[in-house]
Parts: sequence; structure tokens; C-alpha cells
Amino acid sequence: MKDYKRYRNPEERKEWKRKYNKRYRQLHPPDGDKERKRNKRLKREKKRRAVEFLGGKCSKCGYKKCLGVLVFHHPEGVKKEPINSIMGRKWERIKDAIKDCVLLCSNCHRELHYET
Repeated sequence: MKDYKRYRNPEERKEWKRKYNKRYRQLHPPDGDKERKRNKRLKREKKRRAVEFLGGKCSKCGYKKCLGVLVFHHPEGVKKEPINSIMGRKWERIKDAIKDCVLLCSNCHRELHYET
């Protein structure tokens, strides 16, 4: 970074930083796509595990075909912690958060909230 201090002129400094950042990105390409896929896979595995923990099917109608349709419902009076936000955490934390939840399919969940 000594080279950076060499440029007292703001325009020269800006040009140097632009070249430096371009070279850095060439040497260290972002691997965001790979990391995103990994995180998505891990969250999906944790959701599958959480669904199995709560019985593996909708507690109202018994639906169990698609994992993406099953949701976690917080009964009234239960402390609500957003399930989506904790799916990236350790299993013990997820288990504590969902132990009071009820597993429902999307249709049953909507019916339940429409009635109340």
C-alpha cells in the first residue's frame, strides 16, 4: 500500500486505486455463486431435518409430497422467532425454535389464518 501514498494528486490516486482493484479482482475472483448454492443446499437439508422432527407431514391434512409447501406455524401465545432467519444456524437452535411450532401445508396454513 506504500504506492498509494505516493499519489498526492486525487485524480492520480483514484486512477491507481482503480487499477489496483481491477488487478485484485483478477487475482481473487469472487466465488459467490458457489457459496450461495452451498448455503441454499444446507438450509434445505436443515428444513428437511426440521420437517422430519415435526412428523414429516401436515398435521391437519397429512400432505407430505413437497418439502417447499410445508411451513412452520406458531400457535397463538408462543414466542415467535422467524424460522427462515434461523435456518442458517446450528441444529440445536433450530430445534429449540420449532419445538412449539405446528407443521402445516401452505393451504391449511392460509385457511387457519383466514379463519382468525
